[in-house]
Amino acid sequence: MRELKELVRVVLAVILFVAIVTCCVVFVGEHAGAPGAIAGIERLRQEIKACPPNASEDVMGQAVDANCRIAAYQTYNKRWWAALFVPNRWDEVEYIDIRGEE
Repeated sequence: MRELKELVRVVLAVILFVAIVTCCVVFVGEHAGAPGAIAGIERLRQEIKACPPNASEDVMGQAVDANCRIAAYQTYNKRWWAALFVPNRWDEVEYIDIRGEE
C-alpha cells in the first residue's frame, strides 16, 4: 500500500511538472511569435491596399483568415485563463478592411 501511494505521488509530480513546462513553452512561444505574426498582418494590409478591389481572391482569403486570427486573440485576451498566454499587443491590432473602395 505504501508503494502505491509513493507511485501515485511520483506520477502526480511528473504530471504537474509536464503541465508547468508546457505552460512555459506556450507562454514563450506566443510572446516570441506575436511580433512576427503582427508584422505579417501589416504586410498583408499593405498588399490589400496595393490590389484593386476584388482583384485577388487569394489575398482576400488571407485577409479574412488574418481577421479571424485577430478576433480570436482579442477574445482570448479577455478570458482570465488565456490572458496570461496571449500578448497584449493583439488588442492594438486593427482588422484589415477588405471592403475595398466603393
